[in-house]
Amino acid sequence: MAWELSDQLEEYPPMVLAVGELESLNIPESLQVSFRNSLGTRLALALKETDQNHQVVTRDKVDQVYGEQSLALTGLTFQESQLKLGQILGADAIITGTMILLEGDLYRTSIQIIDTESGVVLGGSTWDFWFDS
Repeated sequence: MAWELSDQLEEYPPMVLAVGELESLNIPESLQVSFRNSLGTRLALALKETDQNHQVVTRDKVDQVYGEQSLALTGLTFQESQLKLGQILGADAIITGTMILLEGDLYRTSIQIIDTESGVVLGGSTWDFWFDS
């Protein structure tokens, strides 16, 4: 998924990208954290290996700002809160989406790269995977 996102970002000038939260219901916290960490790391690697000058904000920084701003984000829809979070971080785009359980141990993530200023979707990907919880 990270390589697919990297390919989609090639046409854009250098940006700061933040990997935000995934909207989910009844998904193990360990899976969400693992997925976000992996996506951020793999995307940074893919961008570096393809000589793109985009920067990826660390998950720890995103979580810190989210914790500090949680009250200010109250009342916003999930997507609105993610865009606001990206703006607070100074990110040009935020990577966010959904994670759902399809059946058994089969999950689906749908990820979008969203411009934090305009809300325009710049790219995205869907990925199904098995996670033995």
